Amino acid sequence: MPETTEKTDNLNIEGLHCMDCAANIEKTVAKINGVRLAKASFSSGNLKVTYSPTLVKFRELVSCVEKIGYRVRTEESPNIERTAIWKQLPFWLMICSGIALGAGLLLQWFKIDPI
Repeated sequence: MPETTEKTDNLNIEGLHCMDCAANIEKTVAKINGVRLAKASFSSGNLKVTYSPTLVKFRELVSCVEKIGYRVRTEESPNIERTAIWKQLPFWLMICSGIALGAGLLLQWFKIDPI
């Protein structure tokens, strides 16, 4: 009997927001013939899958996740990466407003008229 080699891949999933989402993905992917382990983490947005590449292809795993309403970020989907940058916008707005506020306070503290 030939040895089956297992492969483990980490899929970066967009839309994985809670434990229920993670459980849904795990349950769905685990049903695929050839998948030994599926572990999703909503905090990191990743799905770790251990599977037999002779029984299931990577593209089938991606397709399964996408069929239930999530998106998998891969090199083939650069538009998803652009979307991920916008998720960081509130953080950068907070940083810029903090710098502006700090500069204003320093000018007021040293009694410098900015105009």
